[in-house]
Amino acid sequence: MKKFYQTEWQGIHFSSFHPTSSKTLAGAEFYDAFYRALFEIYPDYAALDVDWRRSKDEITDWLASTVPDGARVLSVGCGLGYMEQQLWRQHGGRIELHVQNYASQALQWLRQVLPPDRIHDAGGGRDWGV
Repeated sequence: MKKFYQTEWQGIHFSSFHPTSSKTLAGAEFYDAFYRALFEIYPDYAALDVDWRRSKDEITDWLASTVPDGARVLSVGCGLGYMEQQLWRQHGGRIELHVQNYASQALQWLRQVLPPDRIHDAGGGRDWGV
């Protein structure tokens, strides 16, 4: 089996901001550094690659069609939170959406969309209370 390691995402090469290794898993420090680099380049979700957003929109639409009204949804490891913000904007009135992420920096854009009590920062050691 051939091993595959991702070396960039959204046009940002990981080695440009953090040492990388095929023997070490990325942790919170890596992800916080990545999201700081991403936010320096992209001002908001709309600036991200349109094909990437379209593929995420398709998944979000499918997910929304499977979630019943009144459902409590928890997205663990939401990353940038693109799909979650789309879900919230389009269906937030009919579901209770909560997000959790380990890298605090990743939640920067999502904090502008979701109410604070719906965002759970696992890196900050907070009790979810969900």
